[in-house]
Amino acid sequence: MLQIYQTISNIPRAIKVAEKIIPLDQTLRKQYLLHLTKSPKSSHIKLIKKVKSGLF
Repeated sequence: MLQIYQTISNIPRAIKVAEKIIPLDQTLRKQYLLHLTKSPKSSHIKLIKKVKSGLF
């Protein structure tokens, strides 16, 4: 299971990401974190589009 602290070591950035993904359901959160680990420099909007479109 992927945790946010494993993905993002920078605490202020991790807080921002957590605030953005709170409205998502659990499966979308997991996929979001998975995509974030694969491409950490991607923007929030790009990650949300990937997650919602089902691209893995």
